[in-house]
Formats: sequence, C-alpha cells, structure tokens
Amino acid sequence: MEEDLKLIEDTRSGDDAAFCALVKKYRRLIYKIIYSCHLDNGDFRYDEEDLYQEGCLSLYKCVFTFEEERKVRFSTYAYMIIRSRIKEIIRAEYRGREEGVYSLEKASQHDLKDLVCCDPIKYHREEQVKEELGTFFKSLSEEDRQILTLKEKQYSYKQISERLQIDRKRIDNRIRYLKKRLKKQLSENCL
Repeated sequence: MEEDLKLIEDTRSGDDAAFCALVKKYRRLIYKIIYSCHLDNGDFRYDEEDLYQEGCLSLYKCVFTFEEERKVRFSTYAYMIIRSRIKEIIRAEYRGREEGVYSLEKASQHDLKDLVCCDPIKYHREEQVKEELGTFFKSLSEEDRQILTLKEKQYSYKQISERLQIDRKRIDNRIRYLKKRLKKQLSENCL
C-alpha cells in the first residue's frame, strides 16, 4: 500500500517512470480482468491488447481520482474502475456501439494518424484540462464570461470598460481573481 501511494504521488507530479512502474505492477490484474470479462460475456471479438490499453488508461484515471482518505486500498479501487470500463466496452460492442476502442477497419485516416501519434498519457491530460476549462467557463457569471471573452480577443482594459460599462479596476480585479480560481481548479483536478 505504501509503495502504491508513493507511485501515485509521483505519477500525479508528472513522473512517467512512476506510472510505468504502476502499469508493470498491475499488468497481471488488468489481464485477469480482461479474461474474466471475456468469459462472463462469452464474446472473444476483442483483441486482448486493445482491451489492455483501455485498462492502462483506466489505471491512469484511477491515479488522479483515487482518494487516500477514503480508507480503500488502491488495488481494490483500480480493480473496480478497470473492470467497469472493460465491461462497458464489451457491452457497447455487443449492442452494436463501439466506444473507446478503435477498429482499424472502420477508422478514418485522420483517426489512424491520431492513434499512431498520440501519447495516451498526454492525451488523457489534455482531455482532462479541456473538460475542466469547459466546467470552469460554465460556472462563471455572465459578466465574467464577457470580460474573459473580450480579453481573449485582445481588447485592452479601457476598451472592455467602455464596452461593458464597468470600471477598469473592477475588470483588473475580476481577471486576477479568475486566473487564481482557474489555476486552483486545474491543479486540484488535472495536474
């Protein structure tokens, strides 16, 4: 348990070697889940390596969603999350929907290029940040959205002030506050 917590902490800090060590440690568990889900479903259409990649991505997600204070072992938590994801993929395919796993026959050239060039860890981090930015932007007041939109379009504080009929000092304060809030939210949820 102590070793897992250290590897989790290092992975959260951006140490790819720590995540590789976690993958190596949980490799057998991921394959065990894959085989048990295949036997439960009686369907062997999936390539084990595709499901293994999904298991590794789920393990990576577990690293960032695991809460030590809940007094649950990481191995138990990872087992539940990975098993749930593998079963979801198999069920989706069984219903005729493919989610999360690429089929080389059905993928477009663009998808194949992204699949070959994409680092799964980097991709997951970028998707997390995009999701958090969307959540952050939706949580803003209308005034804050307008301020940020105009600032993004390279408007000066004076131009924003004239356009929105707001004092320049208030605009400066709101932008500083929103930057701090966004930085805190991203550090808590993504990094």
